[in-house]
This record gives sequence, structure tokens and C-alpha cells, in this order.
Amino acid sequence: YQRRVHGKQWYQRRVHGKQWYQRRVHGTVQPQELVDLVDVPAGSKGAVFMSTLAVESGNMNFLEGCFHGFTPHNMKWPGILLSTGTEDYYDSGWYFNAGQFQMPVSGFTHLSKTASGGVYWSAYRFHEMDPLMFNDGMRFTWRNGDLTDPKTGHKCFVQNPADGHAVGSPTASNVTSYAWVYVWD
Repeated sequence: YQRRVHGKQWYQRRVHGKQWYQRRVHGTVQPQELVDLVDVPAGSKGAVFMSTLAVESGNMNFLEGCFHGFTPHNMKWPGILLSTGTEDYYDSGWYFNAGQFQMPVSGFTHLSKTASGGVYWSAYRFHEMDPLMFNDGMRFTWRNGDLTDPKTGHKCFVQNPADGHAVGSPTASNVTSYAWVYVWD
């Protein structure tokens, strides 16, 4: 079925009764905005099997965004920190400076740059070797860019953008995500 969540398009379909496909067209995501890539309600048990992220942005600073897992669904911030940057989650580093790659578990599949410095980018990750299991719902969240804590200098732990310092200069970005989630409730 299709619905709107916080003004964003959200598609979910059960496949074979236990597998969910979630496609989220997040549209324009502002710098430092948090987006749920997976949202399975409390009371559900299962595993996130695969996720992809596609971003169109004014520069590469969206890659500073950290990934967080929240299980149970209502877990408080920062939840479980899964990566300290987008490229870390997709098994790379330093803004994918080694170039595109496709491996069995993860890959950086697309990058094209515009004359004005904008980028189109995508990557995928399968959780075969490091399952993302949940017992009481799950939120899997990414941020467009990220923040450092002015007191500690640590990245990824500041929830409210007014309380931290932006890392780089992320721009508004068009974001689409896909996920396969197995649910046994």
C-alpha cells in the first residue's frame, strides 16, 4: 500500500506474507534532517535484510550522515550507532575515494557529477553477515550530513541541529531509499 508519512511518499508491500519491501521517496531532505529508511511498528520481530540509498545533492557532504538503528521502535536517541558516516555503512571510507565497487555484501554503484559541483550517487548493503535483527519494531535512520557535539567534538550523537556544529556544508538533497525487511510477528 501507499501512504504519506510526514509529507513523504512511503510504499510498503508484503511479499509472501513475511517479507516487506519498503520504498520511500523522501523528496527534498534539508541539511541535518533525519529520515527513516525503515520503519516497522512496535510489536513486530524480524530483520532488515537489504537497504539502498540514492541521493541527488549539491555536494558530497551528505556523506557525513550517520546511520542509527532504533530497536525497540521507541528507543531513545542516539539508538544504536551503526556508522559514523555514510561511506562507512557501505564498507568504504573518505568519501569513496577508491572509486566505485560492487561486492557481495555492499557496493557503491553510481556517481555522476554536474558542472556546478552537484552529484547523483547510490549504494547498497545486504545484511547477510551482520544481521540487523529486531524484537519490538525497528527504525533505521540516516541524516543528510551530520553534526559534532561542541563539548566533546564527537560526531553522530547530537539530535537537535541547533545543539551541534555541521560537518562540512551539506545541501538540500533529493533522497530515495529501498529496503527488504523480513517480519515474523
